[in-house]
Amino acid sequence: MSYNVHGCINNAGRYAATPILRLIERSQADVVALQEVYEDRLPGRDFLQRLETLPYPHIHYGVTFEHDERGKYGNLLLSRWPLAEIEEIDLGIPHREPRAAIRALVEHPRQTLDVVATHLGLGRAERALQLAKLIAQWELSRAKQPKAIRVLMGDLNEWLPHSAFLQALQGLFSLPQARLTFPSVNPTLGLDRILVRPSRLLRSLAPIDTPASRHASDHLPLLAELSLGRSLQPLV
Repeated sequence: MSYNVHGCINNAGRYAATPILRLIERSQADVVALQEVYEDRLPGRDFLQRLETLPYPHIHYGVTFEHDERGKYGNLLLSRWPLAEIEEIDLGIPHREPRAAIRALVEHPRQTLDVVATHLGLGRAERALQLAKLIAQWELSRAKQPKAIRVLMGDLNEWLPHSAFLQALQGLFSLPQARLTFPSVNPTLGLDRILVRPSRLLRSLAPIDTPASRHASDHLPLLAELSLGRSLQPLV
């Protein structure tokens, strides 16, 4: 599952971690990528601490930058299965908001997954440079793990259906039709993506669209089911 949690600020403009935590737990996903996760130094804000109550023994928080008031900010990867070879990839572009990605091997008992979880920039040229960095990292990892399933998940901030960015991604993945996830109250844009290679393993891909998810964040969570071996699992 990929989910931009918007710092746990709901659509009423209030901090509310509990609905986000419930959505994550009820998804039953094996691997979860979260974006816009704050450390939150403010009193009563304990999202990071409460993540430890969920059934994810393997957690990696990749810090992108530090906010003056709310503390650290970045991407977070949750997994039921061990994480190995964890890398934090700097995707920063001068004069733009800092961006980053987490790359890790998810050691699922049936198949290793080479997962990249990210939140890309708002500018077209910015995203193109960030994608080039991610492709370079993948080329390096492919030599070490040639049989691993490749998964790219996160808020890619791409809404144009025929953009050069998506054409570049097409060289790596077979792109399913974008699922509309933003804004959550009335989704019209497919900013959030889960891409899988080989694509035949992707069995379903859909936002979690409920009254609760429409209120909890400005994005809907996106859930994918992959076929690994004999089972169909809400893996990511």
